[in-house]
Amino acid sequence: MLRNYSKIQLPNLAHLSLRRVDSFKYAEARLVLPSLRSVTWGSDTRRPLAFYEESFLASFLGKHGLALEELTVLPKPRSGYLKRLDQLCPILHTFRTHYQEPPGSTISSVRTVGLYGLEHAGRDSESGESVVSSIIKVFPNVTTIQDLSWRSSVIRRRAYTNWTDPEGAKRRKFWTQVILAVRRGSQPPQPMESDEHFPVREVALLDWRGKPVEAVPTKPPGGEREMLG
Repeated sequence: MLRNYSKIQLPNLAHLSLRRVDSFKYAEARLVLPSLRSVTWGSDTRRPLAFYEESFLASFLGKHGLALEELTVLPKPRSGYLKRLDQLCPILHTFRTHYQEPPGSTISSVRTVGLYGLEHAGRDSESGESVVSSIIKVFPNVTTIQDLSWRSSVIRRRAYTNWTDPEGAKRRKFWTQVILAVRRGSQPPQPMESDEHFPVREVALLDWRGKPVEAVPTKPPGGEREMLG
């Protein structure tokens, strides 16, 4: 038997954090959120989002996404998830997700992209250029790419200063590729619905503190020898 629950009015709530499918069902069915501008989808585990979870997220965004400006997806999603995100959230300007799983469709409105999981990047044969290229392909008008992992900053600094670490060479190579790819990504943003010409833009690469990622040194500190990875 269906039950009719009273609606809960939250006229001033701008940010909502959701966990598990039940939270989506509850929010969609009972909450009235006229001022909602930011949503964070968390998880109690580190497993990828299941398909049924993604469908509930899509359903929620179908109701609240038109005014949404920021979206954060904490668990690593499945490849190609939310292919209609550009339609569900047409004015989205900030998006945060795992670096290996950008959305499955182009989102021209997004200017700021935050990436989780970069502390694990560059250990194998992963290309920093391919990571940046995939981000710019999905977000063609991005102006800021932010590494959201504090661990990534620690690992990066260790690789910059300790050239006797065999893993350091891999990290330096990865971040050299990232920095060069970001520089190449500085170009005129794609026009939305106009033939107007835009000036060249710069894409900023920031760490978790919001500070610019330091350039990779080209030689080891004095007194150290480079150990190739």
